[in-house]
Amino acid sequence: MKHLLLAILALALTACASGSSVVTGVTRAPLTADQVRIYSEAPAHYEVIGIVSATSITGWTQQQDTDQAIAELKRRAAALGANGILLEHVGRADSVVGSGAGGVFTAATTSSSAGVQGRAIYVPPNQ
Repeated sequence: MKHLLLAILALALTACASGSSVVTGVTRAPLTADQVRIYSEAPAHYEVIGIVSATSITGWTQQQDTDQAIAELKRRAAALGANGILLEHVGRADSVVGSGAGGVFTAATTSSSAGVQGRAIYVPPNQ
C-alpha cells in the first residue's frame, strides 16, 4: 500500500502538459527547449516556422500551470527548429464536466487550465 501511495504521489507531482504545433514555414534541425527564447515583442528580423500552443492543469498553483504550459510550448517550438516564440496569448480556460444517467444531470466539476499560444520563429544570430 505504501508503494502505491508513493507511486500516485510521484505521478501527481510530475509535470504534465499537452500541446500542438502547425507548420506554416520551413522547419529546421530540432533544438533543445532551453535554446528557445520567449519574445513578448517581435525581434527586428525573424522567420515564422509555425504556430504552437500548450495547456496544463496539473500544477498546484495557477503559476505552476502556466510555467508547465510554457515549458511544453518551448518543447514544441524546439522540435520544429525554432529558437524563439513570439508569445501571442497567455490565459486560463475554465471547463465544466458533468455526468448523469438516463438524461438526468447528477454532478459537475469545474477545472481551469493554463493556455499559451505563439508563433514558433527562427531569429538569426546577433538579433
